[in-house]
Amino acid sequence: MSSFFSSRELRFSISEIQDQFTTLEKAGKSQAKYVLNSLEEGKNLPNSRELTYHLYEKDKLFGWSTNQLPIGRYKTPNFPGNGLIQLNNGYYYSTTLKKDNITCCVSFCVLKEYEFTNNYLKANNPSFWKRQFDVQLNGERKFAIYNQQNDIVFYASPLAQDSQSSQSKWGAFYLLIAMFFIIYQFQTIVEKGWIGNL
Repeated sequence: MSSFFSSRELRFSISEIQDQFTTLEKAGKSQAKYVLNSLEEGKNLPNSRELTYHLYEKDKLFGWSTNQLPIGRYKTPNFPGNGLIQLNNGYYYSTTLKKDNITCCVSFCVLKEYEFTNNYLKANNPSFWKRQFDVQLNGERKFAIYNQQNDIVFYASPLAQDSQSSQSKWGAFYLLIAMFFIIYQFQTIVEKGWIGNL
């Protein structure tokens, strides 16, 4: 059965992605509450590998845990927000809570994307995701990822990879080295044969 599926399909599991998404969504909501309470009580703010926060007083950004999200100094219609947000460098899922005139937006990256792509810069999920997947805004219901309100957030699909395997990329390099050694050996034999005849 496993030979029927490609290794890309074997690494793709909607249920595992859904489980991890739900866990991150719950953690994001909890962290937003915790950040607002910690700020009010003057405690240190948390640091997380998966979750980032941005703090606004009225409409102006005054605190953040990372500069990886390409956002400005002021609120916009897109950020802070709730749900799936597409920024210049990928898709993020955000939870925004407000307490008095302080707004806390906690986000986690769903998919990193680059404006330009090549063999080294490709869309990928951050390393904390157990499974690699692509984000689609339309798709089949069986590939849907849901939030806690049971609304569809996005559709997951296997992450597109290069059609060539990483081993085949090195083939030309190995062939060039092999040809160099063959020509070198041939030259050595010819020189020895010629010098021996003199």
